[in-house]
Amino acid sequence: MFGENVTLSEIMVNFKIYKKEESMTQAMKDRLSQSGLIIMSSPVEFTIECSYGGKKIEIDMFDGPVSKIIPIPDGVNPEDVTTAVLIEPDGTIHHAATKIFKENGKLYAVVTSFSSGTYILVHNNVKFKDVENHWSKEYVNELGARQIVKGIGNGMFNPEVDITRAEMVVMIVRTLGIKASGGVYNSSEKFMDVEDGLWYSDAIYAAREYGIIKGYTDNTFRPMQKITREESMAMIARTMRLLGIETNITETEVQQYLQAFKDGEDFGAWSRKDAAYLIKHKIILGSGGKLMPHNNIKRGEAAAIILRMLRTAGLI
Repeated sequence: MFGENVTLSEIMVNFKIYKKEESMTQAMKDRLSQSGLIIMSSPVEFTIECSYGGKKIEIDMFDGPVSKIIPIPDGVNPEDVTTAVLIEPDGTIHHAATKIFKENGKLYAVVTSFSSGTYILVHNNVKFKDVENHWSKEYVNELGARQIVKGIGNGMFNPEVDITRAEMVVMIVRTLGIKASGGVYNSSEKFMDVEDGLWYSDAIYAAREYGIIKGYTDNTFRPMQKITREESMAMIARTMRLLGIETNITETEVQQYLQAFKDGEDFGAWSRKDAAYLIKHKIILGSGGKLMPHNNIKRGEAAAIILRMLRTAGLI
């Protein structure tokens, strides 16, 4: 950042947190309105600036989750606060995990994300028509309200449809609100089959930068391939580690958790620890005594494990 010979103790770090109504551009307001989001607080700007020797650098992305606190305005019912969102000057919206707490009679929202910028509390109510009588109703509607999952139009979600590897990555990236660094990737850093400018490209490279995905040994990602339950478990396990959820699991525990299911030994050597880790934290529950690792995961199932992950992490 400032050169190899500069130590951390020599760098001054300034944290700035302030309400800033003027930071809300018209593009921001229009995007919130178009997304059906109701504003519940003033925008709050969070910035981190590092300085040394007259040089200043603003840090807008973090390697791990950083928590910020936004006071809930007097008169606002905390149950009406769905989440916080990070909103960029061009109106782009990113979900930010949000949990309400009370201290000394005052309500606050703890917002956890990987970026600095402008945050605002919003209300959103989403009810997909085709999950009304589906087991995934709670998971799908909450992730929809949080801007993590999108419907297919006409108020429908299609919870029983298999999802692709690209769709799973996009859901995880929206959950975390992470972004790619925006740098120029060389050929060794790019997947051979992920072109720039596609609806999933940025999400895939953000996930790769944060260690959530690895791809195949031939340097492909196969974004349009249906994703198996086993593959999705590995992605979710890496995401949980990124969030700092307790990661220790012994080989004895791995065997214990997998043997509780009829097909627990069907996992590959590369995924069995991740599967046991998710069983331990009750992220995956199985069905009929089976985990079905080689079956494709469906949209409703993906929503369920993502919401359980957020709850296990204590972020919502």
